[in-house]
Amino acid sequence: LDGTIPESISLLGELEELIISGHSVHGPIPESITTLKQLKVLNLLGNQLTGFPTTIGNLSRLETLVLDYNPLSITMPSSIGNLKELKELSLTGCNLSGSIPSEITNLGQLTRLSLTYNNLDGQIPSDLSRLQSLIDLDLGYNILQGRLPEHMDRVTNLTKLSFRFNNLEGPIPTGFGSLLKIFQMFFDGNHLSGPLPLDLQQL
Repeated sequence: LDGTIPESISLLGELEELIISGHSVHGPIPESITTLKQLKVLNLLGNQLTGFPTTIGNLSRLETLVLDYNPLSITMPSSIGNLKELKELSLTGCNLSGSIPSEITNLGQLTRLSLTYNNLDGQIPSDLSRLQSLIDLDLGYNILQGRLPEHMDRVTNLTKLSFRFNNLEGPIPTGFGSLLKIFQMFFDGNHLSGPLPLDLQQL
């Protein structure tokens, strides 16, 4: 498949799933897509899409948003924090820039968050631990600065987390060693300092 997603997609008012992955669809994701109030799954992985609707937060029933490997070249809109039913947010390799909006911590149902292989900078939201349903967290391969988030031991279902290859500094906070379900944890490729917390030494 190639071509663009037409504005007239808004006529499909009862659409619940839109999956167009691994094709050559190009151009922007039209703003009109955010009028599809029944939409639960939007998966446009692996196309050539170059824009993103700032009104994405209007999709109040959306549970899955996967746009990996599209050259979106955008900053993440703060309205993404309105997607209160979202369980999976994956924007891997989308040439994102700017900071991670603090509103992302409003997504209390989120189980998977992948923003890896982008150009995100600024600090990681300090209250990231509000995402207590997270199982998989990947913020690796960006240019994020500042310190690692604290109180991550509150995210008790985490099995994988990655902060690798950013510009993070300072110590690793205590709490990461209390994640009893974790099986992958990556901090390499940063400028971290200080001793390894005792709870991590005892894993």
